[in-house]
Amino acid sequence: MQQNNNRVMMIRAILFALLVCSRITAEERIELTKGPNAIALPFLPATSNVYDMFAEIMDHVGLVLQFDAKKQNWRVFAPRAPFTSDLETIAMGQPFFVRVSETCQLNLIRHQNPQDKHPKLFRVKLVKGWNSLCVKEKVTLRQLTDIHDDSFKFGTIQLDQIQLWQNDAEPGKLPAYSKIDDPDLDLVPNKVYWLHFQPTEQGQSSTKKSIASSQQQKNTSHTTVTACTKYTRKQLTSDPYDDYVLKKDRHGTPTERIIKLGEIGILIADQDISRDASG
Repeated sequence: MQQNNNRVMMIRAILFALLVCSRITAEERIELTKGPNAIALPFLPATSNVYDMFAEIMDHVGLVLQFDAKKQNWRVFAPRAPFTSDLETIAMGQPFFVRVSETCQLNLIRHQNPQDKHPKLFRVKLVKGWNSLCVKEKVTLRQLTDIHDDSFKFGTIQLDQIQLWQNDAEPGKLPAYSKIDDPDLDLVPNKVYWLHFQPTEQGQSSTKKSIASSQQQKNTSHTTVTACTKYTRKQLTSDPYDDYVLKKDRHGTPTERIIKLGEIGILIADQDISRDASG
């Protein structure tokens, strides 16, 4: 009887291993350069937990950021910061940013999700305002707006409702954003894109739509940079922490965390984007 039980347990273990292997395809190696790195994965990793993803290089990780489009704000993971991190899992299909203290290698297991059915785009739902975006295969913005699958929410969007920027920075360097005006230009994997979506109000004239769109972009940029523009570059870089500034009250108690625009340089409110978006 004991022998049969052992055999059953062994068979179950083998079946489980086969199931896991059938869903995991390969290990991906990502080279991180000292400083800020923009990561746009063209695949879904096997885990989205921040601690699990960066466990092997946690000693080098100073900061992990990902933009929350619904809240139009950043979620932050800072393992040695004197504030509570609110980024516990990486939202799949969206770029994230990691700052490391020295060059290292991030190893991730590629996970084939059965619900990940579109060959070029991750499951995304654009929201009004800023959205971060990455693609799985080469595709144009015009092709994305031709996707009518309800899972992706691109098919009802018109090209004149969106503006697109790409991050041209080399790893470890401050970003250099450039606006993409050609809807037929190829978007490529491993590159971070920022998309500003301004839905057209029903019955709105083209003139009113243009004015409303311009005003919304100005408001978006203003609200994004408000906290950061209270500080000069000298004030930011003189802080003892490398990755963030703590705004303190008169008693010296931290009241607000502010990501350093001058050092990290990956906020939506980067001066190049702010200038273009505000018209």
